[in-house]
Amino acid sequence: MVLHTFERGIPVVPALLDGAVLPTVGELPDDVRQLALSQFWPVRGTSFEADVDALNSVQVAGRAVALLVAIVVDVCYYFYGMAAYTGRSGDSGDLYRAVGFFVLLAVTGTLLRRLLRRY
Repeated sequence: MVLHTFERGIPVVPALLDGAVLPTVGELPDDVRQLALSQFWPVRGTSFEADVDALNSVQVAGRAVALLVAIVVDVCYYFYGMAAYTGRSGDSGDLYRAVGFFVLLAVTGTLLRRLLRRY
């Protein structure tokens, strides 16, 4: 199941219960060795729900920051494109700026979908 998660590009955060130790690369099968290189999240049995809620909050906050950065980049690039627009027929610079802007919008849309997927 973890292998399929890696293949789909879904982030995996190993949760270590009550002081468990993360295995080394050599102790894991080949297909899940990535786990040994991951950051882990400590979870205590006495505060399990609070620890899991804190992990979820950290993940959502990271996505929100990434979305905010993408929006700022989009706005800056939009104004740059407006200022650099020549309006001349055959000017490839205008086309490249327009394509770049639409690529940035697609990335922003993807980040927004990932952020809202949790809700």
